[in-house]
Amino acid sequence: MAEERLTDEAVRDPIKEWFIPIFGEDDHQQPEPEAKSKHPIPKAPAKFREYKQEKKYFDPRVVSLGPYHHGKDLLKPMEKYKITAAKQFVDDLKDETGGRGTIYKKFMELTGVWKGFYDAEMVPKRISDDAEMVTKRISDHDFARMMFLDGCFVLYFIENELPFDGRATMLEISNNLIPLIIRDMFLIENQLPFEVLDALINLRWGSISEGKEKILKFIEWKVFIPMGFFGIDHFIMAFLGLPIDQPLDERPFHGSLHLLDILRNILLDFPPSNGAENDSSEQRNFGSVTELKEIGIRFEKRYMQPLMDISFEEHLLFPRLLLPTMFINDTTISLLLNLTAFEMCSDIHSGCGVTSYIRFMDSLINHEADVKELRSKGILHHSLGSDDEVARLFNTWPGDVRNDIQLYSGISTQIFEHRNRKVKISIAKWLKKYFGSPWTAISFVAAVLLLVFTAIQTYFAAFS
Repeated sequence: MAEERLTDEAVRDPIKEWFIPIFGEDDHQQPEPEAKSKHPIPKAPAKFREYKQEKKYFDPRVVSLGPYHHGKDLLKPMEKYKITAAKQFVDDLKDETGGRGTIYKKFMELTGVWKGFYDAEMVPKRISDDAEMVTKRISDHDFARMMFLDGCFVLYFIENELPFDGRATMLEISNNLIPLIIRDMFLIENQLPFEVLDALINLRWGSISEGKEKILKFIEWKVFIPMGFFGIDHFIMAFLGLPIDQPLDERPFHGSLHLLDILRNILLDFPPSNGAENDSSEQRNFGSVTELKEIGIRFEKRYMQPLMDISFEEHLLFPRLLLPTMFINDTTISLLLNLTAFEMCSDIHSGCGVTSYIRFMDSLINHEADVKELRSKGILHHSLGSDDEVARLFNTWPGDVRNDIQLYSGISTQIFEHRNRKVKISIAKWLKKYFGSPWTAISFVAAVLLLVFTAIQTYFAAFS
């Protein structure tokens, strides 16, 4: 009886019981917002896990990094490459680093800190051949070795994949697996603390700058160029191996927690200001692409710009809304889903820059005609089935609707100011109607000339 009483008390909701005398037993209160995680590397929130094909976007398909998916049968074939990378790391160590003893001491010292990056309740309780057999918590010894093996694999894979700079024959991974590994490296549940990579970089090169430069080059070449964030000139320079003289930008690494966080910082051109969060439903809807086009706003693409760099430029009659380019495919969707999931569930970052970008695009895109217009301007490219599928992608994006309203508030204000300029809009509509295409322009000019000639003919007929 005592056990039953304890069980009842454990499952009883004290908050609900406290309000029963006020709202009654049948009270259906609004669900509480999903609590943010205190862990820098959380599990994907339930709202994202309910998204269609969620395993496709949140579960690793080739390699596990960290404890959440370690030991799954599907991912075991990649373990041999981790061993290869770890052996190579030890062989490459400088003599003054102290070798294996230094590695062991360093990783055992920091294991307690690194464990705090993960939600212990979500971590399999032991590393075994059978991932379903949960018997005990993972030991510090096993956890430290897992961090070492995974960290070595990440570093050598990055180096292996750098164009004209990598060790193309070291890991000997099949080419068809490489895009899947890159995708797995930027999943929210498949992250390593950046301190792990930092420790390995310092042991191997003695300087963090060389390792950081390799990471930035890897993200640029293997993530940003496929996503369409760079122009063709940048692509050609990288393909030909021509140097792109840019000093190492340390900003993405300031306070970065892991690779996904570094990617987010680069996309947002960190550090942005932490603006006020609000419910996007309270923001004014400034109109879709086709609606804005009707009032004279033109859309133009910009290359090599972060997601936040959306601008509105006033001109005499036709203002311009400049948007960064993007290629939308399964990889892009996976990256953006994991970035917005990280913003939603992590209590470490208060900013919601990527989520705000998604909400901004959702405001612009209501129907396939909006996607078609952006595609015609070179702003959006996609490999999905149709423009309608792209529209539904933005319109049904999972998760919370909270975002940073300050990021694009200036653009929203400028658009509404333009809407209020009725005379300017009327002139723009008139010009578009009669000069929007070569045929309408020719027809209009011909009609005007016909009227002029008719007037002249009438004048001479009357006074001759």
